[in-house]
Amino acid sequence: VIDLRSLRPLDVETLVASMVISGWFPGSALVATIPAVLVFAGVAQFIAGLLSFNRGSTFGGTTFCSYGAGNVIIATFLWMEQLGFIPAATDNRMLLGIGLLCFAYISLMLAIAALRANVTYLLTIAALIPGYALTAVPMVGGSAAVGHVGGWFLAAAAVLAFYGGGAVVVNSNWRREVLPLGNLMR
Repeated sequence: VIDLRSLRPLDVETLVASMVISGWFPGSALVATIPAVLVFAGVAQFIAGLLSFNRGSTFGGTTFCSYGAGNVIIATFLWMEQLGFIPAATDNRMLLGIGLLCFAYISLMLAIAALRANVTYLLTIAALIPGYALTAVPMVGGSAAVGHVGGWFLAAAAVLAFYGGGAVVVNSNWRREVLPLGNLMR
């Protein structure tokens, strides 16, 4: 059983970060996303993953622990770079970009696994594939415009996660499906 309430930390951080990555705010504002990335997307998601494992959900546990740990790494990198512990060098950014490409691959595998869950999970995770991959492109020497497109995919994932989290809370409280998540398996 996957508890979609665990997607709630994903939507806050992803929406905040996507506003910078997509170009809505200047790149210098990325440092302002560090608290949301570290707390909501990092620590809270990792805890949600541990709770999912405890409830018997390998998919939920793997998903949230992977994204949670990855977001702690991203936030720590940005924070250390801001403080001058990591130089703002091309090689360092390239390594972060490679990490984001790895998260695109992890998202691909999780999207395949989500084919057995529901439409909301599948679409949320599927939007993260190009979100992470395209966001990595400027960091590995590609166009910033491609990274902006990645930001839009991250924003789409956030909106889907907001809906999914809200649907689970509403449906749980009403003890019936009020907001559909979309069945894939019949």
